[in-house]
Order: sequence, then C-alpha cells, then structure tokens
Amino acid sequence: MITSINDQLSKFAVSHFQSKKTPFAFFAEIPETCETDDLKNYLSPEECARAARFYFRTDHDSFVVAHAIKRLALGAMTCQTPTDVPLTIGSHGKPRLIRACDEDPIQFSLSHTKGVVAFAVAFQAPIGVDVECVNLNIDTANLAKTFLASQDTDLLNSVADTERQETFFQLWTAKEAYIKGIGLGMSHSLKSFFVEALDYKSRICDSQTGAPLNWITQSCQPTPKHYMSSAIESQSASDDQVTFLELPFQMIG
Repeated sequence: MITSINDQLSKFAVSHFQSKKTPFAFFAEIPETCETDDLKNYLSPEECARAARFYFRTDHDSFVVAHAIKRLALGAMTCQTPTDVPLTIGSHGKPRLIRACDEDPIQFSLSHTKGVVAFAVAFQAPIGVDVECVNLNIDTANLAKTFLASQDTDLLNSVADTERQETFFQLWTAKEAYIKGIGLGMSHSLKSFFVEALDYKSRICDSQTGAPLNWITQSCQPTPKHYMSSAIESQSASDDQVTFLELPFQMIG
C-alpha cells in the first residue's frame, strides 16, 4: 500500500522533478470512509496533533492524506525519508522546505477539502494550489460582491445563470491559489487582483491598473463536485504549464 505510492512518486521524481522544467499538481479523491492510520507514520508529531483536533472524520482523513502525499513527494525529490523532510512555516503560514542551499529551491503548496486533496510543486517559481467542494447552497452573489474584484464579478455575470454557481468556485480557487502562491494567504485582499478569463489557463492582473502580475492560473475539475486551481509565477503565458495528475486513492489507502 504505502510502497506503491512511494514507488510512484520516486519514478515521477526521476522523470519530472529532476528535469526542473515541469511544475505539477497531484490530486487524489478521498472516499467518505477510508483507513488512514498507516499514513500517519509519515507525518510529524505536530502534524499528527493537528489531525487529531479535527472534529469530523472526513476532515481528519483529508488532512492526513494531504500531508502524507506532501512528505512522500518531497522525500522522493530530496532523497530523504518522509518523516525526515525538514519543513518550516513562513510568517503568513505558508509551509516551505528547509534547504542547505537555495540554488534550486523547491516550491510547493497544499490544499484539502471534503473529498479531494491537492499538492503542487515547482522548482524555483513560487506556486500555489487550492481545491474546493462546490456548494450549490451558498450565496455566491453576496460573496462575490464582498470579496471579489469588480472585474471578477463582471466575469461571473457574463456566464449563464445555470453555470454561475460552479463558475464562482473556479474563480475562487484561482484567487486562493494565487494568494497561497505569494505566501500571504487571506491577509492579501482578494479585491486587489482579478482573473483575466475563465479559460483553462489565464493571467492574474492588478485590479487598479489592469496590468498582468506575471502569474498564470490554471483550473480543472478533479470530480464533478470539485474545482481545483494552480497559480504559478511566470514571465510568459507560453511558459510550461502546470500538469495536473490524478493519484488513485487505492495507491495510498
């Protein structure tokens, strides 16, 4: 079970990580009922303590799987056992890898929601990822008015009424991925920037000037009930895009 995912990640490290050219984002769909006790062996004591604080089992399992994937992937990339991967937390909560030298800094991001976890990684370029479960019952119109830039709201209003609820989550995950990528999280106003288009690949722009911010966002649907987006710093929209990869749960649980 655990060996399978470790072998998969190690092989992927050889073909993609070591090339230092292809940023990627794993996603894994988590069953409502699953066994995650063995995966805790890859977590740090602090991560295990955080997992134990979740009230709902589904939230606990998503957290454990996400952090196990993170440590297995980073362990494969740095030739270390998962529990020995040295991590620290930035001033705004973004985790980062502690490296002896920063010639080839590994940038990564993690996200989990009910039913899906996501992990993104890149060499040198900052990267962020976000995944959300689509909730058709929330007032997205009010959320958009409160939190999104006017350009985002205009984009949201340009789609058919029947598509607007799901489109909101595409926009939201793209914006969350960006603020996670720059390492500021929700301390950075979501109104200060906007997503240029609803295409698979789009630019992040300044909401005051309209100027591109040298960040590219990409979106996908891991399942019909989820939206996932990555955001990566890039000088050109023609640069290598983030590759989305499904990691079957049977390989980790």
